[in-house]
Amino acid sequence: MKAPFVEWAVASRAYPGEVDSGDRCFVRPEADGALLAVVDGLGHGPEAARAAELAIRIIGNQADEPGPTIVARCHEGLRGGRGVTLGLARWNARGRDLAWLGVGDVCGILLRDGPGAAPQRLLSHVGVVGHVSTPMRVRTAAVGQGGLLVLATDGIEGSFDRLLDLREPAESLAGQILRQCSKKTDDALVLVARLIGEEQ
Repeated sequence: MKAPFVEWAVASRAYPGEVDSGDRCFVRPEADGALLAVVDGLGHGPEAARAAELAIRIIGNQADEPGPTIVARCHEGLRGGRGVTLGLARWNARGRDLAWLGVGDVCGILLRDGPGAAPQRLLSHVGVVGHVSTPMRVRTAAVGQGGLLVLATDGIEGSFDRLLDLREPAESLAGQILRQCSKKTDDALVLVARLIGEEQ
């Protein structure tokens, strides 16, 4: 899918034998960028799917708020239930920077446009949303004119950064990462987003 400042694609599958996946994603194009998220309900099966779906609804309802507020609302809404891990990124096309907040075992990788650019791993806090709350720190990264953001649940092996190629369409990359790097022991989801900077 495409919006003025972001183009994205998602590839996912449920744990073998399950109907519903506990891994979900959220993308909301904004006037000057986009809000993107991946959510992983703990374990797999219907309970994990319900927890992930609830977290996605909360993210959607709180999308105008800062990242720590969104995560805090998710924590409150999921307390006493299955719990999730999540990654939340806000792309600012005007300022050409990315704000990132991750909790738990989710992966975020940023590849900037430009010669010799190496993938940058986006660090997450230890914890489980809905169970263990820790102080949240938003990390920012300069992106420049554009780049590629990949968010993945822990059903995707972390070595997928070797497959990243800025020339590949987002849909092709997402499918390739899922085929080559998904684990057979969990749900799996990868969100690939091409970040497009605002012309200045």
